[in-house]
Amino acid sequence: MIIKKPAFTLIEIVFAIGILAGIIFGTLALFGAITSARAKTQAEFEVISNARIALAIIDQRVRGAVSINAASSTFLIHPGILSLQTNSALTNPTVFRLSGNRLQIVEDSLSALMLTSEHVDISNLVFTPVSYLGSSGGVQVDMTIRSHNPDSDPNYSFSQNYQTIVMLRP
Repeated sequence: MIIKKPAFTLIEIVFAIGILAGIIFGTLALFGAITSARAKTQAEFEVISNARIALAIIDQRVRGAVSINAASSTFLIHPGILSLQTNSALTNPTVFRLSGNRLQIVEDSLSALMLTSEHVDISNLVFTPVSYLGSSGGVQVDMTIRSHNPDSDPNYSFSQNYQTIVMLRP
């Protein structure tokens, strides 16, 4: 007497392989989507945090300045230069300008300091003098910051425009 052992048919094996392949491809697609979203979030974080720091320092230095050195500044074009007169010999003048694609501050006797990291590029920096009746004047800052993306990978691409007005203290 021959005893038949239970076995899988070819159709059952093909069906099981198809289900397993679907699970593997679905997992890989989900992993790819998570990786892409993480890269995009990291690029956005770099742009926003660099802009926040740079604009806060510009705001602080303009508010603490005595005046804006109009003759030493470059207004209304990219790349702009903002030169401030201060009361301190150590920081007079204070100059904001681009060095390559990064924002830099130079204070007279101190070495230049980069305000933005190598992970972002400033693609537009324009300073515009402003004045209001009864004010000491100020400056409008227009800046576009984008994530540094030498490979042009859309997952690492993010750009943001910023505009602020900072007035000198009376």
